[in-house]
Amino acid sequence: MIGSGKRCVAEDLLCHALKYLSAEELAKLLGQVPELEPATANDIVRVIARARADAGFREALIDLMARYLGGALGRWALGGLSRSRTLRSSG
Repeated sequence: MIGSGKRCVAEDLLCHALKYLSAEELAKLLGQVPELEPATANDIVRVIARARADAGFREALIDLMARYLGGALGRWALGGLSRSRTLRSSG
């Protein structure tokens, strides 16, 4: 439905319109990304501690991080890998 909800929209038009949304906007529209709330370093420590103790939580955390931070996570991991190789080779 469009505007007042009284008109149907063709699937093609809807798909074309959705292309203009960013991945974050689409996820928010579909209800997959919560609103941004302030977090502290203590929150991060609690999440990591829980992930270390609970395998199911750890898997869910890794899945969510891969989904929402995929590109940044991959760049970070590759950078960390090259740094660790450099440290090993120089040591």
